[in-house]
Amino acid sequence: MPTVPVPSRADREASPRPADPARLRLADAAILVAFAALAFLLGVFPNKDVDFWWHLRTGDLIRETGEIPRTDLYTYTVPDRPWVDLHWGFQVLLSLGFQAGGGLDGAGVAFLNVAKCVVTTLAVLLLVTSRRRDWPLWAMVPAWLPALVLLGGRMYIRPETMTLLYIAIVLAVLFRWEQRPWLGFILPITQALWVNTQGLFVFGPILLGFALIDAALRPGAFARARLGWWRIALAVSVLVGGACLLNPYGLRGAAFPLTDLLFGTLRDPIFKETIAELSSIPKLIADSAGYPHFMLLVHLTVVTLGGLSFILPLLWQGAVRVADLRRGKAEAVAADPPKKTRGKKGKAAAGSGSRKGSKADPPEAGGSLRPFRLLLFLAFTALSWQATRNSHQFAAVVGTVTAWNLGEWAAAVRRRREALGREASPLLWPRLTALGATVLLFAFVASGGLYASAEEGRTIGLGEEPAWFPHDAVRFAGSEGLPPRFLGFHIGHDALFIYHHGPGRKVFVDPRLEVMGADQYRLYTALNEQIADDAPRSRWRALLAEKAGNPVILADNDLATRVGVTLLLDPAWRLCWFDEVASVFVHESDAREAGTPAVDFLARHFGTQADPSPPVLPAEWRAATKGLSKFVLVLMEQRNRPDQAQRMIPLGLDRSREARRLDPDAAEPWAYAAALELGRAVVPGVSAPDRRYLKPFDPVRDLHAARVAAFARQALRRDPDQQIALSALLGLAIQSGMDEVAVPLLERAVAQPPRSRTQATARDAYRDQLALLRDRLGRAPRVDVSNGDRIRRSVAALLESGRVESAAALLEEQYPPAERDWSTADRIASLWMLLGFPERARDSWRSVGSPPDPALRQARIAATYYAEDALDAARDAYRLALDGDADGFEAHYGLALLEHDAGRAPAALAAARLAAASAPDAPSRSAAEALARRVEPYAAVSSRPDSSGAESGRPAPPSG
Repeated sequence: MPTVPVPSRADREASPRPADPARLRLADAAILVAFAALAFLLGVFPNKDVDFWWHLRTGDLIRETGEIPRTDLYTYTVPDRPWVDLHWGFQVLLSLGFQAGGGLDGAGVAFLNVAKCVVTTLAVLLLVTSRRRDWPLWAMVPAWLPALVLLGGRMYIRPETMTLLYIAIVLAVLFRWEQRPWLGFILPITQALWVNTQGLFVFGPILLGFALIDAALRPGAFARARLGWWRIALAVSVLVGGACLLNPYGLRGAAFPLTDLLFGTLRDPIFKETIAELSSIPKLIADSAGYPHFMLLVHLTVVTLGGLSFILPLLWQGAVRVADLRRGKAEAVAADPPKKTRGKKGKAAAGSGSRKGSKADPPEAGGSLRPFRLLLFLAFTALSWQATRNSHQFAAVVGTVTAWNLGEWAAAVRRRREALGREASPLLWPRLTALGATVLLFAFVASGGLYASAEEGRTIGLGEEPAWFPHDAVRFAGSEGLPPRFLGFHIGHDALFIYHHGPGRKVFVDPRLEVMGADQYRLYTALNEQIADDAPRSRWRALLAEKAGNPVILADNDLATRVGVTLLLDPAWRLCWFDEVASVFVHESDAREAGTPAVDFLARHFGTQADPSPPVLPAEWRAATKGLSKFVLVLMEQRNRPDQAQRMIPLGLDRSREARRLDPDAAEPWAYAAALELGRAVVPGVSAPDRRYLKPFDPVRDLHAARVAAFARQALRRDPDQQIALSALLGLAIQSGMDEVAVPLLERAVAQPPRSRTQATARDAYRDQLALLRDRLGRAPRVDVSNGDRIRRSVAALLESGRVESAAALLEEQYPPAERDWSTADRIASLWMLLGFPERARDSWRSVGSPPDPALRQARIAATYYAEDALDAARDAYRLALDGDADGFEAHYGLALLEHDAGRAPAALAAARLAAASAPDAPSRSAAEALARRVEPYAAVSSRPDSSGAESGRPAPPSG
């Protein structure tokens, strides 16, 4: 709590010299420019908002027909339901801007993104410059920064961007109308525009009502001198109320916020329970299992800072009064400056504003509690607490109130110092500090640090988010010959379908919740859950037929993976399209009638079925890898369908390989490759650990496991916290009984704070498993290296206890390369392969100068390259092995796997048949024959070069 000591002559003499007024003005201008630049930059991110598309299509229709919609145009489930489209003004502007920018094939989205940034920047500049002349920017702008970051989180191309501008105009007018009441006549014009832009126009009358309450509570509010002001204020209020009726729907439109938003459809709890942006802050905190999400912390910071901006000035004012009383004064020294300034210092202190401005903007006490500001803070904080989507308006209003309070307090402190005869001249260093803070935050955003902290994957850019909107899949879903009905599992993709095909082809539901209604949305969520779960007695097939008319179904590969897997496995539905974002399914009868072939993943891999929409950008290749890996994960872990998973894995590995080529430093493609390969390493029906490390190296059983471990470790070298890689390595370690590897991975998983209730449950399961493995691992066995026999027994003890890495390290340490025989080198290499270190395995196999079977050694060296996915190097090494032994099973089998993964069906088939002919036992022969059967249908028409580099056959006609 500050004290106010009486300054001594020495104190006054030591006070800093006043800064040059020109420098002060320049510093203030720099603060505003940096603030505006930061606001603009926060909006420079690729568009991911799905509502954009139905807004755009509606704007196009309004321009084409000249009519504003009054009934639903887009759904076939609630046809002709009343639709109050108060967004129509925004939609027309959106359509015009999109066309001006070049449309979908040009820079339409980028143009609108820039326009959004300009509007937002203008709005926040209106707010931050709504201040009295003596309120310093150096106090107001830093107070605004947390709110600006929060506001940037929802800086979308949405009607709420225009609402932000209207809120800024209203607050800027209300801030000034005490001295300039005629400015109030701007409000009805703003309100007329607002009511034709978004349903949140109701904020206009609410803000005006708060201002009127504030005016009525002021001392002398209804004095005779104020009657003229009140006449203008009441006239403005009547005009604002009348402006709410100036919409295409009249009274129905004016009542929309109450009848539809506040007390209507959106009050149904189903929306808050299932839609993230409608969830309350308490629910978000509960769902996050206590994880400190960055944007949640920013939100709470804005609330806290806003509250403190009321409390601290009041405490300061109380401290000032106590200090005055202690000095024995009869009255407290007023915080306002005296009528006559004392000397040059007083003149300098008042020099920041003109006399005219001083008369127009009389100073107020820094600790006064303004009802207008308090009502704004309480109302918009409560609003944000109810739904996270309100954070945009909350940030704008509470950021403004906080800046007002702190700016007023800083001015009061300065006047107080002046009144006490202390140095109160404006200084440069607070301005430089504020400028530095703003510039640092700008750099934090520009570098990507802010978005990395927010963990939301946002980047700097202006167009569409890559691999986000499935344009090609949606275009296909509306093809001639397919049913004109559409159902998207990711409701946002219905909006995209509306843009491409509406209103001629219609959707089951779409993001216009107030039109769809709670009952229809509840049916949609029930369908989603039932298809995803695919319980034995589920009625989803009947519901799809009876309630939805067996529409064309699009499932988001990331967010609706289980829906996609269920439909993929159901014989009544045909997968007709699969790309990096979405899958499209058509009922079998409709697909046959339209002549639409099914997607064959192996055919795409071997080049016998063309991919009509292959990935192009690095993000698209990564998304394609991720989507396929998620399908494989569900097929293996939840549906017990390794047969279907085996058909998808090679294509996923293709996508991963190309993603790595385009971005060699990225960890994610390696991680998803490990997850895909794990689908081939899992042994169906085996629950106990399969401790392969106790047995000799077997390419049939060990190669895929070695690839899982190697891929995961490649990902972890690039990103030690890559969760997919950690999970794949952990799954392999548990499956293989390598407890020494699993325990530290489980410790990391348990130490990781959960970010959701699901993750909290998983962490509890990990904790139980960790306790089990620690008990099983037990104390480390005693290691004795006094002679060879004891070394072997020590190694055996380590392996029996699950300490594979310790055993490999001990062998490598005790048997230097020059002293190893073949059996020792082979044992060391086999362990390193299973642990995911193929380069160390290669060194060990190479360390033996004269192995008993050079061709076998060469085949195993080739296996190390295959484990690294270095297919060309592995192919050359396998061929060298076959030059030494034309009947070597390991070389033939490894080459068959390699050519299979390379998409060379003829070469893979030939190698698999030779492997079957030279197999040493029945399991090996069975594995080679299964591989041959899988490849054989594609060998005759493969379009990829065979092992000799020649083309074989031609591709089949393209399909989805």
